[in-house]
Amino acid sequence: MVTVVKANIASIRRFIRNSF
Repeated sequence: MVTVVKANIASIRRFIRNSF
């Protein structure tokens, strides 16, 4: 579960970086 959460955070961070 921790790994999934970490991966989710990384995905969101990537999305924000791409958006900006």
